[in-house]
Amino acid sequence: MKDTVTKIISVIQLKGGAGKSTVATNLAAMLAERGRTLLIDADSPQYTSECWYVLRSKHGFTDDLDLTTCVDENAIAQTLRTASEMKDVPEYIVVDGPARMERVTRYMMAI
Repeated sequence: MKDTVTKIISVIQLKGGAGKSTVATNLAAMLAERGRTLLIDADSPQYTSECWYVLRSKHGFTDDLDLTTCVDENAIAQTLRTASEMKDVPEYIVVDGPARMERVTRYMMAI
């Protein structure tokens, strides 16, 4: 088993409708072609990344891609802490951040 360091990329912007989910989902798809990738959809209540993941899953395009949703910064922190304990430890984690949530955005920038 090779030792890898999980790379975390957070897509954040305080303004809604700026294309965060589009960037996050496309980035996650591209990274999944390189290695195990976890997409965290923290953009409630839209959860656009989750909808995108369901569509990809229906067509069989999620082999090296997992998804989880998070409602707040505590859930994001818990998911990041436990990522190393997953059955298939991700090489990449892409976080689709929420709009208008300054506290969560600050936390994501500190990761």
